[in-house]
Amino acid sequence: MSVNGSAFCKMQRPFNQRAKLSVKFTAKLFLVISIIAGVMHAKKRIRFAIDSKSSWF
Repeated sequence: MSVNGSAFCKMQRPFNQRAKLSVKFTAKLFLVISIIAGVMHAKKRIRFAIDSKSSWF
């Protein structure tokens, strides 16, 4: 029993599409998390700077 090359490609295509979507989703998720982490870090720095200024007076 031999495997037809085109049948094999048809079977692999949905898997490859799912894999590509998964990679795209992971990349977007990483980007969003990175942006959120950067914003939170910036807020901490601003809050620290404000607290530092107010403690001097």
